[in-house]
Amino acid sequence: MDFCPICNCDTKLLARSGDYLHIDCPRCGQFKITQNAALDLVGNAYPRKKRIALSNAVRESGGAIIVATHNYKELMESRGISFIEKANNFIVEIEKATGFAGNSVSISLDDVSLQASSHVGNDIELLQIISFLESEGLIHNVRDRSYRKITIQPKGWIHIDGLKKPNSESMQGFVAMWFSDEMFNVYTDVMSEAIRDAGYLPHRVDQKEHAHRIDDEIISQIRRSRFVVADATGHRGGVYYEAGFAMGLGLPVFWTCRQGDELHFDVRQYNCIFWNSNDLPQFRLALSRRIEAVLGRGKS
Repeated sequence: MDFCPICNCDTKLLARSGDYLHIDCPRCGQFKITQNAALDLVGNAYPRKKRIALSNAVRESGGAIIVATHNYKELMESRGISFIEKANNFIVEIEKATGFAGNSVSISLDDVSLQASSHVGNDIELLQIISFLESEGLIHNVRDRSYRKITIQPKGWIHIDGLKKPNSESMQGFVAMWFSDEMFNVYTDVMSEAIRDAGYLPHRVDQKEHAHRIDDEIISQIRRSRFVVADATGHRGGVYYEAGFAMGLGLPVFWTCRQGDELHFDVRQYNCIFWNSNDLPQFRLALSRRIEAVLGRGKS
């Protein structure tokens, strides 16, 4: 397969293992997909907007989501971010490529990797983002043949600094975890209490009544939080997606996982608290101490 079944970009097949294809796509990143899902996506004329939503979800998960026939349609319904959020994503990507203030970065509007990082759908939308940021005085844009030379202005650097500041006044700790009966007591008796022990207020989306779509509420609550506790037990793709989104916002993420469950290779580098079902009080103590050590005691 020389094109991505999700976004149709030129791609590289890294490996074929049983029913799975391991693909490296400039837009979606590296991910695994079942052959049936790949055939399904190739054989159906899904709207571009839905394919972009699926591509963004896969890229944000860092490859943790395995695309299959049972989940890709749901992922296509993932909430698209706002125009302002896309503009913020773009200027942060430019900042990463800038060596120092005053330096210019040459970009191509056709760069699908940049489009993906900014969550824009195509070159036309990317140009609109650039025009908006220039009108706000955040960047300077010079056309250079088929490229654009982007320079972040002083006002833009101040704006980026603001984007990187965590919600220091928030007392909310968002919990991303597997919603299953076997994990219910782990949340109510251990994780939520550990967050309270550290002086913060726990929040799990299914514990609060709301009238919005579930993914809208997740994004909204993560943005309001001081930190995220991500429990990888059960290897749920949504947990990795939510943790990745929080990291993109600059929020601290505290990883936990039940002993015997394997972490995805992309997050094994992080200091994870592995807990034992037979010693949950120790898990509660370890999590509360970790939160306090990193953030200090909350005021709740």
